Amino acid sequence: LKIMDTPSLLQKAGLPSLPILMTANHLKKITSTSGHGLDIETVKKLPQYITEPVMIADSLTRDDSIVIITEAIDSENRPVIAAVMLNGTGTIDGQYIDANIMTSAYGKDNFQSFLNRIADSDSVIYWNKKRAKRCQ
Repeated sequence: LKIMDTPSLLQKAGLPSLPILMTANHLKKITSTSGHGLDIETVKKLPQYITEPVMIADSLTRDDSIVIITEAIDSENRPVIAAVMLNGTGTIDGQYIDANIMTSAYGKDNFQSFLNRIADSDSVIYWNKKRAKRCQ
């Protein structure tokens, strides 16, 4: 599924100018109560949240991915983050295309610890102070 084209801010942060895709199975997982449990309204707004991120950071677990911290909050009042793999391959209408792949989106547990690890590892690519204040 095509989520969106990579926004200019993410391109300035180093992402290639490619569509952002997600598998249909992962869409089911992020909206499932037994999965990540994001509500449909939050999922519909993911393109807006990704276009206007609070923070962009290198993934702490994957060399080929970045993490986008959004202003969205899940049903348990946790900040929603999205993980995007750069320079992947996906299919649309049976055609393989180069794409950035959203591999996950969920409310992040232990958020302050997560932020500390990002800061300690010097992984921050972009940080919007105004949006960050609204998330506190």
